[in-house]
Amino acid sequence: MITSKTTVFRADSSKETGTGHVMRCLALAEALADKDFDIVFITYCQSDALIERLEGEGFRVYRLKNYYPSTDSIDESIGYLKQFKDCWVVCDGVLFDNKYYEIIKSLGFKLLVTDDMAHEPFYSADIVLNQNLHGLDLKYNCAPGTRLLLGNEFVILRREFLKFIGIKKQFNSGLTRILITLGGMDSNNYTEKILLMIKDMLCANQVKELLELTVVTGGGNKNADRIRAIEMPVQTICLHNVTNMPELMYTHDIAITSGGTTVWELAFMGVPSIVGRTAPIEDYLVNGLRKFGLFADAGWFETLTREDLIEVLLPLIHDKELQEQMSVKAQSLIDGRALNKLVHYLSL
Repeated sequence: MITSKTTVFRADSSKETGTGHVMRCLALAEALADKDFDIVFITYCQSDALIERLEGEGFRVYRLKNYYPSTDSIDESIGYLKQFKDCWVVCDGVLFDNKYYEIIKSLGFKLLVTDDMAHEPFYSADIVLNQNLHGLDLKYNCAPGTRLLLGNEFVILRREFLKFIGIKKQFNSGLTRILITLGGMDSNNYTEKILLMIKDMLCANQVKELLELTVVTGGGNKNADRIRAIEMPVQTICLHNVTNMPELMYTHDIAITSGGTTVWELAFMGVPSIVGRTAPIEDYLVNGLRKFGLFADAGWFETLTREDLIEVLLPLIHDKELQEQMSVKAQSLIDGRALNKLVHYLSL
């Protein structure tokens, strides 16, 4: 049923862009669905597992054959959009531009643009959302009346995280549990690279503490079996396409991750983390976090060496007090209540 409480999400997922934009939309879509909104996704998505998750939530999904900015993608998405009227469209994607935003606005929609870099010279939108710390320092050129929602006050968390609002992180004693999670696809297979570096460190007796490792690969990761086959000298659990990420984060002392949406989930859960970059867009996020001393910066995963990893990982393993300090800082930034504000604005 098409109603004024319909919200259409426009986000793509590919090897190049990962799954984070669709997952960020999923979090907002869940919150709107809980308020009886009808949810529609128009997406180019290379991950069948992600499509299954959207459809499993009961959302209507229109799957595009091409990704933006191809002409076919524009025409196909407009064809789907024309089924709807008098509702909000939420656009989230690094490849979308103001040309596309203007097309959507010309069709009569109210538009929320989720952005990370302010790279467009102008934003034809009713709301611009940038949930990153660096969002507070960026200048957005918009029409008068555009609502700017900027900074960590507006960090979006998926439904499963919200039950941990107000819960302080607890740490294991006697051992250090490390969680390795590099997004839904990890098309460059940095997970394997990092795991082998840790294996070398352990075999060289560079880590004296008792460690346990958990490796999580996303639904779009094509190397999950290869990663699972690596023999490690400590207890190592490999999990694929999990649905209990908050619980996993809560039971681990340190995480190694890339600079995407998972960073904010780890911060909310209070997990001290080592964050590396896999794409230019992540550079903005990691630099903003580094200024606040929230996470250890691993630089670019492409050029990461074992010595680089040792430099950031060993001090964190050795120092439980440092772990707790980083945890408190991270949890102080995110209250988990941004979705209530966003649902309010999309209800106006």
